[in-house]
Amino acid sequence: MLGPLEVRAGDQPVDVGGRLPRRLLAILIAAEGRPVSEDSLVEGLWGDRRPRNPAGALQVYVSRLRRVLPGTALQRSAGGYRLLAADTDAERFRGHLARARALVAGDRRAEAHEAFDAALRLWRGTPYEDLADDESTTAIRAALVEQRDSAQEESAAALLATGDHAGAVAVLELLVHAAPYRERRWQLLALALYRSGRQADALNAVRRVRTLLAEELGVGPGPELRQLEGRILAQDPALAATGFAAATPADRPLSSFIGRDADLALLDRLVATHRLVTVVGPAGAGKTRLAVEWAGRDAVVRLADVADPAPLVSAVAAAIGVTGFAGDPHEALVERLRLHGGPVVLDNCEHLAGEVARLVVDLLDRIPALRVVATSRSPLGVDGEHILPLGPLAADDAVTLLTDRIRAGRPGWFGHDADRRDLRRLADALDRLPLALELAAARVRTFGVRGLIEHLDDRFTVLGRIPHGTMTPHATLQEAVAWSFDLLSGDERDLAVRLWPYEGGFPVEAAASAAGLGALVSLVDQSVVTAEPAGSTARYRMLETIRRTAGPWTEIGRRPGPPTPSGSASWSPGPRAICRACGPRPRWRRCVWSCRTCARGSRTT
Repeated sequence: MLGPLEVRAGDQPVDVGGRLPRRLLAILIAAEGRPVSEDSLVEGLWGDRRPRNPAGALQVYVSRLRRVLPGTALQRSAGGYRLLAADTDAERFRGHLARARALVAGDRRAEAHEAFDAALRLWRGTPYEDLADDESTTAIRAALVEQRDSAQEESAAALLATGDHAGAVAVLELLVHAAPYRERRWQLLALALYRSGRQADALNAVRRVRTLLAEELGVGPGPELRQLEGRILAQDPALAATGFAAATPADRPLSSFIGRDADLALLDRLVATHRLVTVVGPAGAGKTRLAVEWAGRDAVVRLADVADPAPLVSAVAAAIGVTGFAGDPHEALVERLRLHGGPVVLDNCEHLAGEVARLVVDLLDRIPALRVVATSRSPLGVDGEHILPLGPLAADDAVTLLTDRIRAGRPGWFGHDADRRDLRRLADALDRLPLALELAAARVRTFGVRGLIEHLDDRFTVLGRIPHGTMTPHATLQEAVAWSFDLLSGDERDLAVRLWPYEGGFPVEAAASAAGLGALVSLVDQSVVTAEPAGSTARYRMLETIRRTAGPWTEIGRRPGPPTPSGSASWSPGPRAICRACGPRPRWRRCVWSCRTCARGSRTT
């Protein structure tokens, strides 16, 4: 399908007939296994020039295809006809891309370049060339072309990473000539020239594209190119290092990336085949870090500081390099994205989910080649959205992360077997959330591993503030978790607090009896409650870190105002109560409560 339609059985060509059978087969393959209605097939085959009996003529062509393609399942269902088990070059192309990107993640440079080349060798022309006049396949063709163009750039980056700088220059000169508005190609070309010892030519490449964009489009280069130009002028020694992307060391976090390689490869595969992918997970799961590792720090549009929906478009436009525009910022953003060539990564969308969803729908409708990656504690709720859930780390990965971060603060520290068991206990107690693990590792120097475990009843105080330079916009873990509760409605907060005593999880009946299934569904969508398969049904639980915030004793859990339980006018501080373990403590009236000192529960009288 990546060129004029060709059908083969092994090495032998198969003649499927004339123009109409070929067109019918192309339409069915483009549907990728989905049923195509008879009306759509008739429209695609004949348009306004239909035969006297279009249904009968369609059945004749379907029968012919079944005879010449005996190994292919061409089925008829209530929704129309669909083609199964078709091995296409488009699918093989995507498979090579997924493998190549996984090799990139594993730092296997030469193999990645070969895999990209294998993917690109499948191309013979315009995809779905037999359907060039069919508007229904415009988006499919545009998506494949975008994947090819991106693969060409990634292949050149992999070649550059192998150390073949001169070969990369030759390839990239052709690529910038073929698509001069794709800035990443110029960025890679400038880097390849610099690494070839041609500093003047590298600067000239950046200035060539700056002039091109200014004279033909009236825009300036993006932040990556501007940053690269400054580093070339400063003769940054790090530019000489071999790496996969032209992204600078400052474009990546300072700490190592542990435990999410499989998620990174899956994100690559999802973006290759779908136009909108949302990374969803609770606070501290590492959604932003995953996006930064995938796209680079400067490519991520940070929305955490955009409190008002009004400047959303302007904030996105400014982040991707739209400057000095006159007129509607939305139109300037659309024009920039049409020329930008790469995906848009929108981070921390949960507090603007509705506004971001409307913006994304409009951009995807108007820019067929666009890909959007979002991170959020809840899905955007857009048709065609694909979700990548990000939960706690695997147990071994959590211990590895703890070990790595402890050694960063204590270079001579060595984990013995006993320490490893304690590290596993510490990781489990912190729900294996990367942010909590990193904060805990910094406190091992003060408390030791076992001592830290003993002090986790007051985890938010013990873990302290989040260091500067990390990906989260919050100052503490408690604030990061509380951000989720600030976004809940009154009924949702009420249910969250009522479910708080269920330390080991709860069945769906517990939520149904408390506030209804609708609030439970919302809590799961917003990553406050986790749904875990349990046979034919699901069991639900809150991560312990979230429970500590949901409890009625936590000050932060009452923001922006204390929830109101059913049957009472308000929650207010009541008379003093006695904790069975450590004595008098204030409490909330009519509420199951937990002592913040000893973390043991009691019910008020």
